[in-house]
Amino acid sequence: MSLLVAALGFSKRYQRKAVDLAKIRGASYYLQGVKVLRRQCLIVLAAIFSLILLTAGLIVLPVAAIGYSSWTAGIKMIATCGLALGYTGLAFAVLHHFFSEARWMEFTKANQLLSKVFKEN
Repeated sequence: MSLLVAALGFSKRYQRKAVDLAKIRGASYYLQGVKVLRRQCLIVLAAIFSLILLTAGLIVLPVAAIGYSSWTAGIKMIATCGLALGYTGLAFAVLHHFFSEARWMEFTKANQLLSKVFKEN
């Protein structure tokens, strides 16, 4: 009888370890999926955002504002380059803010999943 009790205890411990391993593997696959989704969204939205910024910000607005000014050609060139750098920096800052790994971990609730998986151990 004690052999049966020992076997059941061993079976329960093995089953618990197998379930824990399955949870960890599931969390790992989930995080890999989030990483791929994040990368794809980043590529698509960066392309769209860059195209909009390029056309509206880097071409139309500066050309109109600088073209109607009474500056010399050299000053207009410097102003145009400064605006182009400013818009490029703004685009980079916005993309970096919205697509940071911490933001995506928060958005997909991966932090909660990880803490839940490792808290039960």
